[in-house]
Amino acid sequence: MTDPVAAAGTLRDAYRRVDWATTSLGPVTSWSPALLAALDLTLHTRAPVTLFWGPDHVLVYNEAYVPMIGDKHPAALGAPAAKVFAEIWSTIDPMLESVLAGRGATWVEDLRLLMDRRGFLEETYFTFSYSAVHDSAGRIAGAIDIAAETTGQVLGARRLALLGRLNDQLADAEDVGQQLDHALPVLRSAPDDLPEVDIVLPEAQVPTAAWPAPLDRDVAVEITEQDRIARIRLTGADRDRPWPRGCTGPGSGRPSAAPRPWNASWPKPCSAVCSPRRCSPSTPRWRCGTSRPARARTSAATGTTRSPCPTAG
Repeated sequence: MTDPVAAAGTLRDAYRRVDWATTSLGPVTSWSPALLAALDLTLHTRAPVTLFWGPDHVLVYNEAYVPMIGDKHPAALGAPAAKVFAEIWSTIDPMLESVLAGRGATWVEDLRLLMDRRGFLEETYFTFSYSAVHDSAGRIAGAIDIAAETTGQVLGARRLALLGRLNDQLADAEDVGQQLDHALPVLRSAPDDLPEVDIVLPEAQVPTAAWPAPLDRDVAVEITEQDRIARIRLTGADRDRPWPRGCTGPGSGRPSAAPRPWNASWPKPCSAVCSPRRCSPSTPRWRCGTSRPARARTSAATGTTRSPCPTAG
């Protein structure tokens, strides 16, 4: 018998480590011609492809599919789909069952899925199609999934649109107060990208532990016992300008408050810039959704922030 996983490339050893006899597919020597043909097609395809086979939809996939499932590999190989994709099963199972019931192929574009690929729920988007695979008798024996991840494109377009709206609102702002009034409603209208948004204006005083010297770079990340704090340098005003109404500080008409620690509660609209959240190693973002959300502070006045990743359900 020809080695059915000879074309698996870097997955060849992973295939051989799976005890297929304990799965619903049975030992490789017992695999049907339909499964072997579908597997051969999958392994010789450069696009991300996976098969759902057997009564519990066991996963069999190619090299290109591995980056899409992250840390689920290699345990996902030879495992039931409902176990591998437990967090999104309620969404994809009806589509898969529709195909297996003979109701035709499915097609979705930029479908939002909250996937656990690296130990936390991550906002992801995919364009994919489920299609039936038939055996020699014409019966549906499994399904094939040809997919493409579109997370980067969807998030990029959404955040560019946000920056466009922000630019429009700031175009006619004449002072710091107007910039705050115009910017904050726009930034707060995008909770998927900016779960918490405020802008901090520093007091005009000698730098302290609470307000260090102005940043010499765009972003500085500090690790505390409670969280990670991102200080983001924004442009558009200097430290000597009056504070906007509602803030405690020089020019506000109220006594200046003593310096406060980073995680203290500041009067709005002088609170945090953003709540960071970790999304993936390949795209550094900020962490949010913790019991004590991290807050980013800045040593300048106004401007835009780097987009944190979305709230994950």
